[in-house]
Amino acid sequence: GWGGATCKDLIHDITPKNVGFQQAIQNIRLYQSWASGFVSGVNYTDNDVYDVSGATTPEDTFIWLKDYCEDNPEIAIPIALHELLEIWEEEGKILRQAN
Repeated sequence: GWGGATCKDLIHDITPKNVGFQQAIQNIRLYQSWASGFVSGVNYTDNDVYDVSGATTPEDTFIWLKDYCEDNPEIAIPIALHELLEIWEEEGKILRQAN
């Protein structure tokens, strides 16, 4: 399933010469939705977090993921997204609830 997809799979699936232009566009939307769901799920599970992504858009998240995947093709996508969350944490983008 998608949870087991690697960065190599993502790059293959969004490259028009591999799957055709229309399918690549559709796959980009699917991966964007999948990444958004992952981020939303993390946001939902952490009671101290108000907004895990801060001002980052789904499109920005996907661009980061694509760039990361180009450099790290063997990494599973959930691991890549976990890395992104760690970066957001380090950069102070994660908004926490006021106590």
